Amino acid sequence: MRRPWNLLLNAARFQARMRIHRLETGVTVVIVSWNTRDVLADVLRAVQRFTPPEVRVMVIENGSTDGSREMLRAWPGIRTVPLPSNAGHGAA
Repeated sequence: MRRPWNLLLNAARFQARMRIHRLETGVTVVIVSWNTRDVLADVLRAVQRFTPPEVRVMVIENGSTDGSREMLRAWPGIRTVPLPSNAGHGAA
């Protein structure tokens, strides 16, 4: 039996795959986040400080409820893939 949240998750995965396919070649750092706003901010600062400017950073926002999404909207130079709910790190 398929549940509605499975359909939403599958749609979010499809959208994420389409975004990834549109990326240019090169290096992309992918970070999966779920309710780790403060740690995520530290990680993003470190990645941006210690990686070359041509390296892209993508955050898979795994349905956080701690203000991570709002923080990411205001963060420059970050691509965000928001998932509607926590899919787990492996699925994200």
